[in-house]
Formats: sequence, structure tokens, C-alpha cells
Amino acid sequence: MKPNVGPREQLFRIAVGSAAVAGAALLPRLRGWRWLLCAWGLANITTALTRYCPSNQLTGIDNTRGRASAPHRRHGVICLRRAGSLAR
Repeated sequence: MKPNVGPREQLFRIAVGSAAVAGAALLPRLRGWRWLLCAWGLANITTALTRYCPSNQLTGIDNTRGRASAPHRRHGVICLRRAGSLAR
């Protein structure tokens, strides 16, 4: 499995997953939904730690590349950004 979760997404997934697990553990009003919230949080933490997300692979998202080589869409045209220059 090729990693497709970048460092920023990894930190975001860990933060959101931890908050979901903590919410599931601490909020008594979620009675029937606690297991679902906890499972979703653990899935986010797992994808962050392994740096692989099946959903990203299905949709073709790869956040491991840096900005210099990542293709960007502008007005329906794919262009590559170069370091120090503006792509139009």
C-alpha cells in the first residue's frame, strides 16, 4: 500500500479522531451513537498512523506530494506550480 495521506492531513486526522473518541467516551447523551462515533474516530487515527486511506485511493487523492510538483486546476486546466513563479 502506497502512502497517500500527507503530513498536514495526518495531523488533522489524529486531532479529529482523538476528539471523536474522547467525545464518545465522555458524552453520556450519545448513548446509541457512541460506538459509531468511536469507530469513526479510531478509523481516522488508524489511517493517520498508517498514512494510507482507502477513500483517498478510490478518489485518486494523494496528499503526500509537495506543492512544487502537485498539479492544480485553474479554470479547468491542469497546470504545475514552480517554486518562485506564478502559474496562470
